[in-house]
Amino acid sequence: MPTIQHLPSAGPQFSATVGLGSFKHKLQQGMLTPGGELHLYKQHPKVAEALMNAVHKHQIYIKRGGLSLAQVKKLKPEITQADPTLTYTGKQLVRKTLLHLSRAAAEQKTAPAEKSPEAIARNLTRRRLESIEEAQSRQAGLEAAGSIYDKYRETSSIIQRPPNPAQSATAPVNRPANSIADSQRRPSRVPSAPNSRPGGAPDPNFRPVR
Repeated sequence: MPTIQHLPSAGPQFSATVGLGSFKHKLQQGMLTPGGELHLYKQHPKVAEALMNAVHKHQIYIKRGGLSLAQVKKLKPEITQADPTLTYTGKQLVRKTLLHLSRAAAEQKTAPAEKSPEAIARNLTRRRLESIEEAQSRQAGLEAAGSIYDKYRETSSIIQRPPNPAQSATAPVNRPANSIADSQRRPSRVPSAPNSRPGGAPDPNFRPVR
């Protein structure tokens, strides 16, 4: 059953009178459908004609994005005055039709799913999962950096570890092997007196040189 949403919306593809998808053609279809929301215009043909004339006159604004709220407020009494017998329901229908061609309605229709409760819940869930994944990735990066830093500290402590004083005091002194062997192989010689025999006894045949 045709409703106001059956009419074309504002945008570059909008046409007031030309084509099967034009505003005039869709409005006439709604007027010929009994029980439909637009069937009320059939009971007030002068209002329908005034509406189509106003839409055709402001087609350039509708193509550029839609009517402004000020234009809707101005056009409504001009259209409803075409038939003094128009009821309050008919006046509200004219207002709703003009709002359907407004810029606000066109912007809302471009992304209707973004404002539905299901879409909002999906967006919240997706953002929550993205934040969890981002936190996990950041934590993994911090743990990897900490592991690398610990290995670096361990390596640095091994390389730069100072000698232990207790071990230095008891450690053997490195000396050349030849000097140690010579000291063990060659007993020390004590110089003897010139008038003594080997072993330190006096030599009776010693004559001092004069």
